[in-house]
Amino acid sequence: SENFIWIRVDQKSLKIFINKLINLYTINFTKINSKSYFLYFLYLLKFELKTILIMLSHPIESGKPYTALALNYILPKFFAPLWNNAKTRVCADGGANRILKFSQDNNVEIKHPHIVAGDLDSLKPQVREYYTNKGTQFVKIFDQDYNDIEKTLSTILKNGIKEPVILFGAWGGRFDHTISSLHSTLEYPELRTFSVDDENVCTWIFPKDEGI
Repeated sequence: SENFIWIRVDQKSLKIFINKLINLYTINFTKINSKSYFLYFLYLLKFELKTILIMLSHPIESGKPYTALALNYILPKFFAPLWNNAKTRVCADGGANRILKFSQDNNVEIKHPHIVAGDLDSLKPQVREYYTNKGTQFVKIFDQDYNDIEKTLSTILKNGIKEPVILFGAWGGRFDHTISSLHSTLEYPELRTFSVDDENVCTWIFPKDEGI
């Protein structure tokens, strides 16, 4: 599509890309025989490295505020600290079941979600009661033209939350659910979203973004 590029990056691929970039400019460097071209080479190298950082930077590494969004699927091993350190914590329907189970199974403290949104048909009554006592806000949206991720992202925007969103549980399971998760984030380009699991950090790259 001309409207966006999907980039999925792992450590090995990133290392190969950077090595190719270095080799490219090393070859060009052998042809540089004047001060002006040398300075231009340094400018290009600086621009490319800056572009890489912009494209791959995310709140987890930058230390900037972010929103954590838990979906109703398997959560990564490193979920607890990222969830607990989020400025805003949100669950999409049954995602609330997941985070409570994660806490119990791993004997680790998991902070309560600020918001649980969706049609709430997957939310267990005992989980709702538990988080109600913690002060969680529940937003029930009946519109079946939108899935729970879209309902949750729209709720995030309606609450004036504009920080980047880290999605947990977007990968794996049924193929149609994975595609639906990815597509849903495209509907809200004003929210920079990152889908993470134990192997990858993934995001959409839009035309207005620098690089690529």
